[in-house]
Amino acid sequence: MKSESFIAVYDWMLEDLPLNCREAMLFAVIYSFSERGGGFSGGQAYLARRLKIARQTVNETLRKLTKENLVLKQDISRYGVRYYVYTVNRAALAAKVGARLPEPAPPAPEPIREEWRTNGLIV
Repeated sequence: MKSESFIAVYDWMLEDLPLNCREAMLFAVIYSFSERGGGFSGGQAYLARRLKIARQTVNETLRKLTKENLVLKQDISRYGVRYYVYTVNRAALAAKVGARLPEPAPPAPEPIREEWRTNGLIV
């Protein structure tokens, strides 16, 4: 099976932010989720597997990114399950990166549901 996913590390992530390559890669993952209108709510195990680094390194890097105010950490509790959502702090990025920071991507259009076709809502 061919994978269509990728991680985009922009020049400004390496040049304008106080990050090494590993930290920039993890930041880029969170940035990509944030640009889609949400945040990263997956676990540290996913990040460790995706970036081929130790989970402890993921934990330390997330701590650094939040301390540097580049990433915001939200503590969410839903149905008795506690998890975290990490989003990019666009205000802090704008102050550090300036005009090099791209505008957020528009939200993706909602996919056409098959039941809309069968009910005659879409021709």
